Amino acid sequence: MNNNYDLIIVGAGPSGVFTAYELIELGIAKDKKILIIEQGKAVDKRYCPVEKTGKCVKCKPYCNITSGFSGSGAFSDGKLTLPNKDSDTIEVGGNLDKYLGVQETKNLMFYTDEIYLKFGADKSVEGLEHLDKIKEIADRAKENGITLANCPIRHLGTEKSHELYKKLQDYLLENNIDIMFETNVKDLIIKDNKVLGVIIENSNGSDEMEILSKYVVLGIGRKGANWLSEMCAKYSIKNHAGVVDVGVRYELPDSIMKDINEYLYEGKFIAHLPPYKDKVRTFCQNPSGFVANEVYDNNLNLVNGHSYKDKKSTNTNLAILASHHFSDPFKEPIKYGINIGENANQLGKGNVLVQRLGDILNRKAYMG
Repeated sequence: MNNNYDLIIVGAGPSGVFTAYELIELGIAKDKKILIIEQGKAVDKRYCPVEKTGKCVKCKPYCNITSGFSGSGAFSDGKLTLPNKDSDTIEVGGNLDKYLGVQETKNLMFYTDEIYLKFGADKSVEGLEHLDKIKEIADRAKENGITLANCPIRHLGTEKSHELYKKLQDYLLENNIDIMFETNVKDLIIKDNKVLGVIIENSNGSDEMEILSKYVVLGIGRKGANWLSEMCAKYSIKNHAGVVDVGVRYELPDSIMKDINEYLYEGKFIAHLPPYKDKVRTFCQNPSGFVANEVYDNNLNLVNGHSYKDKKSTNTNLAILASHHFSDPFKEPIKYGINIGENANQLGKGNVLVQRLGDILNRKAYMG
């Protein structure tokens, strides 16, 4: 194989994939050697056996839900949150607007949406109609000290996401982008504060080798956050401790969420709760969806949610998250989040804890 590239992209999640896509659109990829390295499989080879087994079998060496082309998005609900044209702020999606400004951030979100449409995304958008009903929901929330972030939603669906990302994967391969699947980036090659390439190994930890490059882009996402933290510490790379979200995934009957599901598809609610005014929000709502197990490094078991375009349940699931930002003296939010997950797994004997609302109140837990 080629051991020298102009650019190496670590990770084939959204950031890595769209970095390569933009280089194609700019005409740069035509004359440059560009490589994406991904520890998981190609999107068309990613398969979660839980549908046949009825439970998570903890696939080795990596969970197919968290690793592979397109990242966790391949098995997620496939929702694109679009900006509200009438709002002067960016309600969701991190803090990109602090760096680029609100309007430029909106322009990028609309541009990204156009790419998804190009590769087959559903053209319908939820939350643009029934504005009187949406206002009623927002008013009811406000009466309880809760804010509705009213954002239009384009729903892809889990199975449709696979089809779309397969087209995008093929597009990269057809346009001079090399992709190495089932390959770990074990370490960076850095000398005199300059990156020279990466050290790779196959997914089972053998066949170590070096690949050199003038530039390296790290797009490792949530799955590789701990590895990135280690690299920053090892090579004294300046970084900033971000926000960690800790919470639960809540499942309840569709009938309770009927209005929100029908008029918004996903309700994004935000509150600042006493006594410390911590930010608490809902996230990733899946009408008639399914709760899914995800396995991370060291068999850390977490949950996510998804819903299909065609296959439906009778329940809605969503995440309820509390946001925490750490500074001095503690600056390791990733380690903090992992520790909470590991403690919960220990209580569940390596499994996800499942509780009914009444059980929470009665201090009872069940292993899922």
